[in-house]
Amino acid sequence: MQRKLEFWIITSTEDIASMNIRSQLLEDYSFIQVSDKSDEWVTWENHPTFLLETPKFAHVNIRLVLTDTAMVLLGDSIPKDKISRFIGADFAIFASRHKSKSAMPALLCHSTGNWSEETSFGGDPKTLCRTSARLVRLAFQNLVTQKQKFGLDWPVDLEVNHHGPTQLSFPLIFMELGSAEDNWNHNIGGKAVANAIMNTILSYLHEAPLNFSELSLNFSREELYSYIKQHESKVCIGIGGVHYARNFSTLLDRISISFIIPKFFVQGLTEDLLDQMISNTLEPIECAIIDWSSLNSADRLVLIKLLENKSIPWKKRKAV
Repeated sequence: MQRKLEFWIITSTEDIASMNIRSQLLEDYSFIQVSDKSDEWVTWENHPTFLLETPKFAHVNIRLVLTDTAMVLLGDSIPKDKISRFIGADFAIFASRHKSKSAMPALLCHSTGNWSEETSFGGDPKTLCRTSARLVRLAFQNLVTQKQKFGLDWPVDLEVNHHGPTQLSFPLIFMELGSAEDNWNHNIGGKAVANAIMNTILSYLHEAPLNFSELSLNFSREELYSYIKQHESKVCIGIGGVHYARNFSTLLDRISISFIIPKFFVQGLTEDLLDQMISNTLEPIECAIIDWSSLNSADRLVLIKLLENKSIPWKKRKAV
């Protein structure tokens, strides 16, 4: 029997919004607590796990898990030689809160990573997670759909990469409910994010090039990711703009974007970080899209030299 792809939804007791979203998932979807002791992940982080009853995807486990660790720090204390077996996911969505000074309600998504040496919110310095541009696009689109479904007068935002975890060995994104405690406890807000998470996973499984008959019985993560990269459509990386990447989210109806480095980190962009933007994207990269008007002449000079040295094609955002 072939092993199943593991798609995890990760929640945390340290996060009010995460527990709200988790409650909505357990209430509205057919998650069943795992009782089969032969299941390697019958428990995780000293909590039982739950599997979605989904005959439509016989080759996939959609698993809801819980940790007592702050999600941005997940992986920080795990030795590198043990990190690959710490979490059994092949893909993961972190159901999380978002906090901002404005405290305005919002629905958000992004992949993770640190563009500088600063690691106050987890992860390693100058390190990016693994992610899928298709997953980022679907997350944003499904949050928009749920906002409209529930009539929420809240913005839906795509954020640039920030915070941890960065050490985990599978593609991940965060889907968030913001941006203050009243919102984190908001029943409809939690339901909107829960629905968006489920629809993102199901849409990904429906759209992505996943032909399990072409994978070995006990396929590894790397075999799976290599297969997807060979068969997946090309995607983009984003450069420039500000933290709330609205100049890039407006493009998601026609392209997919994995990583976005904001304008205030462009001077610190290195070949290694650029390599990570490409290699840590599950899909093959077509080009870099530059929010040209957000960059000054010094930024542009650094950036174009780097892209040309790496033979990476680029386009101005307004030309996309």
